[in-house]
Amino acid sequence: MRYTWRNPDFGISPAIWLCDSGRYGKEPLEGELMYAYMITVLGLICFLEGLPYLATPERVRQWLKWVLSSSNNSLRMLGAALMIAGLLLVYLGRRHGG
Repeated sequence: MRYTWRNPDFGISPAIWLCDSGRYGKEPLEGELMYAYMITVLGLICFLEGLPYLATPERVRQWLKWVLSSSNNSLRMLGAALMIAGLLLVYLGRRHGG
């Protein structure tokens, strides 16, 4: 089975066609779309998480020392703020971006 960057029939990305379970040339199932989307999201998370370690390892060490010296309450507040910001970005992206 041959995979291409864009299927001429549907214009769907290759990640979707990698999980097509032998359904090449047919509309992908909803579960297959979600699977491909989740793989894409996890790949993007790994890329963004690894970027600071590659770009500025010295700053990462300084930041980790700060994290170790911080109190539990300040880390909880930071975590809560980041979770709220993340949910807000997801909401905005889903509402305005599709």
